[in-house]
Amino acid sequence: MKEMQVKEESLYILEQITDLLNLLDNAQYVEITESLTGTYIGRHIQHVIEFYDVFVNCYYTGMVDYYSKKHDKSVGKDREKALKKLQLIKEGIAEINTDFAISMCVTHPVFGFKRDFVPSSVKRELKFNLDHAVNHLLIIKRAIKASFPGINLPDNFGDLKKMNMSNI
Repeated sequence: MKEMQVKEESLYILEQITDLLNLLDNAQYVEITESLTGTYIGRHIQHVIEFYDVFVNCYYTGMVDYYSKKHDKSVGKDREKALKKLQLIKEGIAEINTDFAISMCVTHPVFGFKRDFVPSSVKRELKFNLDHAVNHLLIIKRAIKASFPGINLPDNFGDLKKMNMSNI
């Protein structure tokens, strides 16, 4: 994968989330729906934001620890707060160098969940976050079609294959 591609793809997906939040009102953002198995769009967005936030904040330490993520439920309940957090994450990702070795925290259940750090890379962790976000966007896309048929998402929502690189 080219150095810039994973950054561009992440920024593209984060921009799709931003666009989605601008289509929804706060009531839709927090409405518990059957199509999301009793949860809501905001909770999925919060979850994606939490992982990207850890990555961006840990990037400068060289040690990514997803177990340290903060569960700020207000991000899942307040579209405006989510939009502000997304902007900070996009700014952080735009600044990173993807050609950089880092470590990622893991736990070992066999050894009593002892925490350890293993070699990784910025590209690998950014790709992990990208794939994770795309997965949640596809879940959200199905939920919107089922619960909010009046909201028209673009055909390329959650789809990197339809990414228009000329717009980036």
